[in-house]
Amino acid sequence: MICSSSCAGCSLQANNCTACASGYFLLNSNICVSSCPLGYYSSNSTCLVCSTANCAVCQSNTCTVCQSNYVEVVISGVVSCISSCPTNTYLNSGTNSCINCSSNCLYCTSSTSCSQCTNSSYLLYLGYCITSCPPGFTINNGTCFACPVNCKLCLSLTNCTTCISSAYVLVNGTCTMNSTVNCSPGYYVNSLGNCSQCYPTCQTCNGGLVSNCLICFDGSTLSNGVCLQNCAVGSFFNSNTSSCHSCSSRFFNCASCSSSACTSCSGNYSLVNGNCSLTCPSGTYLADQQCYSCSAYCLTCATSNNCTQCLNSSFILYNSSCYSTCPVTTYQNAGSCLPCFQTCLTCTNASSTSCQSCITPYNYYQNACVVSCPNGTFATNYTCEPCSTNCLICSSSGCTQCSSSYYLINGTCRSTCPSSGYYIDSNRCLACVAPCSQCVSRTGCTACVSSYNLNGSSCVGQCAAGQYYNSSLSSCTNCSMSYCGYCTATSCNACLSTYYSYYLNGVISACVANCNNIQYTFNDNSTMNCSSCYSNCQTCTNASYCNLCTNNYYLLQLSGVNVN
Repeated sequence: MICSSSCAGCSLQANNCTACASGYFLLNSNICVSSCPLGYYSSNSTCLVCSTANCAVCQSNTCTVCQSNYVEVVISGVVSCISSCPTNTYLNSGTNSCINCSSNCLYCTSSTSCSQCTNSSYLLYLGYCITSCPPGFTINNGTCFACPVNCKLCLSLTNCTTCISSAYVLVNGTCTMNSTVNCSPGYYVNSLGNCSQCYPTCQTCNGGLVSNCLICFDGSTLSNGVCLQNCAVGSFFNSNTSSCHSCSSRFFNCASCSSSACTSCSGNYSLVNGNCSLTCPSGTYLADQQCYSCSAYCLTCATSNNCTQCLNSSFILYNSSCYSTCPVTTYQNAGSCLPCFQTCLTCTNASSTSCQSCITPYNYYQNACVVSCPNGTFATNYTCEPCSTNCLICSSSGCTQCSSSYYLINGTCRSTCPSSGYYIDSNRCLACVAPCSQCVSRTGCTACVSSYNLNGSSCVGQCAAGQYYNSSLSSCTNCSMSYCGYCTATSCNACLSTYYSYYLNGVISACVANCNNIQYTFNDNSTMNCSSCYSNCQTCTNASYCNLCTNNYYLLQLSGVNVN
């Protein structure tokens, strides 16, 4: 058996490799590839699975590139590829690592922004987890909320127990202003019961802080007790100065913004993580003044599905995507993937004789892909395997026609037929029909087995055809198999002359008038046997002409050649 060109050794089949040729690597114990696929690395000419889960590219046991939608992080000093950080941690995009949340926090987005505590014994307070709420706060669904306005201590969000000063009186759990003191607009009743001026941005207020506003002046909007100036496009409100500032004073080339981030850029600048950049960073592309991610393993791209340069030399750019190995129907040449010949599935170059495997329904033969296997070979698993020695035409079950000067016997080719028990018919050695022991043709007997006598060219015995002599009964008994002409007590040795013998596991299983009633066989008049049809043929006229194929196979023209 000739091994595939990529194999240094093979077993059972040409592409079932046990060792690889130079420049190839053994994958999954029986496949030789020119480079290891994603999730594998090469070691001693073998492709080994990366030890890190969800890793696309690794060197030995160290992952260097994670699969798409996974991020490379270092957890307890070990590189891992994860889709999200575990509980009690959050992803720091700057260091690309998982950072611990604050104490007793289960979920968080930063070290100062907890969204859920580890259990019900802790309370959420201003992004941290504490055991009890401070004065001026009350518990509601596991979170500390500030008591109602003007309330110093409370039992719930609607039940105040102590007001902030004597300027307020407690009425049904609510603190209302003491009506005995009346202050002018822009002033409020302080803790001494006197009038004090509101914060300058407030028109009316209930305290002297910037967040104690009740009504704002025209041109400002009330937000959580603070009066924010309505700033024009291109500016933002600075709470420290209580005034509007230009976006460009805080963010370079920014057209609109909030106090914490730019929201749109001017000119040819693009928005990248809240800042404006003239060009998008590696791995991203510019669209609608925004930077978007390229496809996996792509360093530069025009769109998400149009890569122009891969991450590194480990990847190959083909059809605007990056591959670790060239896809099927292509081959690698000088860092590029080029198309194979049209019938090749895998190949070493574009020539029609450089195939390594074929597309369906073609068969692999001597580095080429053919519709049907040539004489001297037979198709198995879309590969042309050589027939046995001196065989001209064969199938997976054996030889069906020998080369000239050789004779076919039991699926093999011999230079001569056995000296007895066989006769020659069209380059075939055919067995004499029992009870004939030597013959010159199927009906020309020259010697008989014991207890039979030669009468002309036929053998006759003490019992008629279809019977055998039963010594225990001292009489002739009918053969147990219908239409059997010559038999013993346990087996049929030959069918009646007008019936065909159907063999199963080397012995006659039935005598039938027509083999067409048995799938995969045909009437072989030269041997009076039910002989096998061509491989994958359900009914046939002879060994080389198929009438109906088995499931998943189709007749090619009317030649009887099967394709999958």
